Amino acid sequence: MAASEVLSIRQFYDLLDEALQGVVGGTCWVEGEVSKLTVVRGHCYIDLVDPEDRSKNAGVLGLKCWQSRWTGVERSLAAVGVTLAPGMLIRVRGSVDLYRPRGSVGFIVEEVDVTALLGRLAVERAAIIEALSAEGLLEANGRRPLPMAPLRIGLVASQATEGCKDFLGQLRASPYAFEVLLCPATVQGATAPAELRAALDTLEQVAPPVDLVVMVRGGGAKADLQCFDDAQLARQIAACSIPVWTGLGHTGDEAIADLVAARAHPTPTACGAALVEHVSWAAARLEDAAGRVSEQVARLL
Repeated sequence: MAASEVLSIRQFYDLLDEALQGVVGGTCWVEGEVSKLTVVRGHCYIDLVDPEDRSKNAGVLGLKCWQSRWTGVERSLAAVGVTLAPGMLIRVRGSVDLYRPRGSVGFIVEEVDVTALLGRLAVERAAIIEALSAEGLLEANGRRPLPMAPLRIGLVASQATEGCKDFLGQLRASPYAFEVLLCPATVQGATAPAELRAALDTLEQVAPPVDLVVMVRGGGAKADLQCFDDAQLARQIAACSIPVWTGLGHTGDEAIADLVAARAHPTPTACGAALVEHVSWAAARLEDAAGRVSEQVARLL
């Protein structure tokens, strides 16, 4: 073999880089499923896989979105209530990246197609609601009997949040002796759906049983409420043997959890006020009944 036919490492990578750029041709769009996402010092790293290729040799494309770009991407996603997470299908525009120190091929992200992502999420949400409706689960929890004066309350919330404080404030300001069993759970983020389901399961098994389960979370970005669109959580609320009331987000927000709950309220404060009003109504009816009994007894005596 002639010396002129032997390539140095640098020459080899120069040729490979040239070939990659020639095939891709600048920037291009790539679509795939997020299998892993991490943010380190403001830079976002995503492993993207082909959702239709589950073979052992399936490729993984490493995406890099530098802080200067990721800040804007994250802001645009938050504005429409989206947080990227494993399992999501995304479409990104960028350029091929040959990282020579590790001999790896990656992809530098310049743009995330928010419109396509929103459309896909809307379709997925509609599919969940359609399935729940077909299974008769949207009204199931609403048929659970509610005690006339529900005073023993199971509360699913994050204790330190304003939403939890707002709900409890309504009860404490009332003249009624509410007993609240708080079962704390994270109300946003990747672990929230599992924690919410676990809290609901705990309260359903409490002895003596609670009269009502209340799930609250204060306002925030729409992305913060994504955990309440979890299909498993919705099915658990629907199947719960105890009535479930919700008070989630701001006025105008509507999570799938709201759709399957016995009663949904626009905010935690509104939920607390509605509960106090219900007990007030029950107290008035009891007082009226007691008055009529007293009159009948007096008449007979």
